[in-house]
Amino acid sequence: MTTVKIHQIYYSPESFAALDKGFIPLDNTHGRSDWMEYWPIRQYFLNTPVGDDELVGFFSPRFFEKTGLTATEVHAHIEVNPGHDVYLFNPYFHLAAWHENVFVQARHSHPGIAQATQDILKIIDIEIELDKIIMSSMNTVFCNYFVANIEFWRKWLMICELIFQICENENASQSHSLNEKTNYIRGAMPMKIFIIERIASLLLGSTNKWKINQKFIFKNLSYQYKKDLPFVELMHHLDALKTSFILTRNPHFLSLYNSQKHELINEYGLFV
Repeated sequence: MTTVKIHQIYYSPESFAALDKGFIPLDNTHGRSDWMEYWPIRQYFLNTPVGDDELVGFFSPRFFEKTGLTATEVHAHIEVNPGHDVYLFNPYFHLAAWHENVFVQARHSHPGIAQATQDILKIIDIEIELDKIIMSSMNTVFCNYFVANIEFWRKWLMICELIFQICENENASQSHSLNEKTNYIRGAMPMKIFIIERIASLLLGSTNKWKINQKFIFKNLSYQYKKDLPFVELMHHLDALKTSFILTRNPHFLSLYNSQKHELINEYGLFV
């Protein structure tokens, strides 16, 4: 029988008070802020045995604010959709639908992130061309909001730990660029954080090995971005075209996605 253990990270008494009691509190009050969520996740896996029959997740204190989902709803979704390796709870469906992949999306907020990631992949001998990966809602993760089995976490941790070791080595050629500050809504933060936040998407988008289930969440379309119903439908259409390309590799779907996206740029003012 599968056991689901979803942790919610807290950094202070204030963030602890905001936790959903249906999640397991994970203390990061004394963790290193330069690593954000990766620090408590790393500490957890270094110190906690995880069984093959477990699904594990780590959410930030702002999970409900971003998704509108409670712990009860998350657990219920997993329960009625058994048998998957990874469960996604992406709060930004429109970003997954609009952009080719999460690295293209990040170029606007974190200039240089795609090249920095490509350089890291070369160092750790992973041959993936980030510009050529197509992602959709079926394999996109934002905010580390996913729940997965230990096989997936092992792959994720292996790549993230290699990045960690490079960043911690002042003599490593890429250490400076990864630790360099980049833009963030709550103040400048190191580039490494936003690369690690995209490793789950990289794993899911570069292979069809994993059995994935995504929970469709549209709170931020209406609440944060004030978009109307036609916008939601258009994002669904773009996402469906990319998903069809991923599943069939038929270039016609990708061509349609590119042409329709171009038509919508001026209408909705989204960045390219």
